Amino acid sequence: MSVIVAAHDISGVGRCSLTTALAVLPAMGHTCYPLPTAVLSHQTGIPDYSFLDLTGNLPGYIKGWKRLHFTPDMIYTGFLGGSRQPGILAGFIGEHNGALVVVDPVMGDNGGLYGCFDAQYVKSMSALVKTAHILVPNLTEFNLLCGLPPGENPAGSHGGWLSRADKIDAPRLQFIVVTSAASGGNPCNLLIDIKNRSVTEIPCRNGGVSYSGTGDLFASVLCGKLLNGADIKAAVRLAGDFVADCIEAMPQNSDTRLGIGYEKMLMNLNRKD
Repeated sequence: MSVIVAAHDISGVGRCSLTTALAVLPAMGHTCYPLPTAVLSHQTGIPDYSFLDLTGNLPGYIKGWKRLHFTPDMIYTGFLGGSRQPGILAGFIGEHNGALVVVDPVMGDNGGLYGCFDAQYVKSMSALVKTAHILVPNLTEFNLLCGLPPGENPAGSHGGWLSRADKIDAPRLQFIVVTSAASGGNPCNLLIDIKNRSVTEIPCRNGGVSYSGTGDLFASVLCGKLLNGADIKAAVRLAGDFVADCIEAMPQNSDTRLGIGYEKMLMNLNRKD
C-alpha cells in the first residue's frame, strides 16, 4: 500500500482538492495523508467564500510529522493558501528525495488568474515547480509557468509545445500533462515527455460541460494509477476516461459549480482497462 501526501485546501462545497483526493486515492488502494493548506467554505468559483490561510500552521504540522518518521511514496500538491507555501512545501519535499513529486500548479483557468492569487504568487510557485517530477497544469497555468500571458493561444505544433516547456525551470521534471488542451478543435490532454522530446495528444471526452473540480479529480486518479503501476500515457488516458464517465453520469441541468458526483463511480477505478 503506497503512502501519498496530498497538500491541498479543504473546500466545504465543490467536490475538489482534499475532499476529492481523500475519496479517490484510498479507493485505489493507497493511504492518503492530508496536508491542509487552506480552509474554504466553498470552492472559489462560487462568490463570497470564506478563506482561512493555513500558512502559519504548516511548520508545526510538518514538524509533528517528522516525529513519526514516515516515508511517502508520492507527494502531490494542488491549491495552496498563500505565496509563502510553495517554499515551505519545497523544503518538505527536499527531506523526502525518494518520493515521486506531482505538482498541480493551481493558479488560474480560462485565460486568467483566480481572484485569490496575484503575480507574486505566480512567481513564488517556481520554488515548488523546481521540485516536480510531473506537472499537471491546465493551459492557463502552463502559460504562466512558461512566462507567457495566461490567455496565450495553444502552441500548435509539437515543437512549439516542447519549446514552451523548455522555458520552465524544473531540473527534475520528467513529464508535463497539459489538461484542457485541444487538437484540431477536439479536446485532449497533452503529454509532454521532457527526456524523450515527444508530445502525445490523448483524446478526451468532456461533453461540452465544465464542472468545478475536474482538474483535481483528474490529477488524483492520475496519481493513483501511477502508483498502481500504470505507465504515464495509460494513466493520463484512464484518468481522462474516468472524469468523462463521471460527467456523462451527471443528471441534466446539474449545478456545475458543485462539482462532479463521482462517489458512485469510485468502484470503477480499479478495473483492468
